[in-house]
Amino acid sequence: NLAIDSISVDAIEGDEVALGALSYNEKAFLNPEEELSFTVLSKGTCEATIKVTSEGSSLYENHVSLIRGVNAFSLALPTENAKTTTYEVSIENPSTGDSFSENNRRSFTQEVSSEFKVLFLGNSRNELTNFKNLYDPTFTPEIKSYLNDTANIPTSLEELLSYDEFVFSDFN
Repeated sequence: NLAIDSISVDAIEGDEVALGALSYNEKAFLNPEEELSFTVLSKGTCEATIKVTSEGSSLYENHVSLIRGVNAFSLALPTENAKTTTYEVSIENPSTGDSFSENNRRSFTQEVSSEFKVLFLGNSRNELTNFKNLYDPTFTPEIKSYLNDTANIPTSLEELLSYDEFVFSDFN
């Protein structure tokens, strides 16, 4: 199957619109803000309704005025629950001039996984405190620290796979 997302901006009749590029992270972590950015292509100036739905419920609906060419939009995606979610972005043009409505709808999936986990290996509590202060207060990962504790550091692949990031701070 071949799908072409294009509109004729040179045609004289109709108010053709189409969803363009979608930009989002396929994988995200609990709670930090995630963003969906997308473009809407329009043959001319017209009114339209942009909708974002998920699992049958509306997350976003806005009536917009489109200009001829590329129109850019962005909005926040929820990350409060660890799950895989399918979203649908659609543009509805109330005009009867939109002759190819198949390009007015796009779906995508985002996986929100458990909390971001960090393994911190260091020598002092002061190093750990300074490291924790690097994070934005709205996003605090789960940090497991080992300070001068080489005997208990996780070493098996199974143990290490549970972490998303490893930090070595002046550690031998």
